[in-house]
Amino acid sequence: MMQIFLEYIDNELWDIIESGYTHPTKISLDGEVYLKPISEYDDKEKKRYDYNANAMIAFFYTLNHVEFTRVKNYKIVFEI
Repeated sequence: MMQIFLEYIDNELWDIIESGYTHPTKISLDGEVYLKPISEYDDKEKKRYDYNANAMIAFFYTLNHVEFTRVKNYKIVFEI
């Protein structure tokens, strides 16, 4: 049922849930990998970031109190 609901909103939402979301990273000059600041995301990265946020909102609105308490601190929808 959730799959149908999310695909109704946008097919990409369900793709984020199935494949997971990873934050874009950058590599510093000394070879250290770190998370890319949101202000530096390109259009595709922004779109996937937004899809992850929208999917999380959809889940939070459909969960009961007990389920919400269990998952409220997750950062990506794939963890739910």
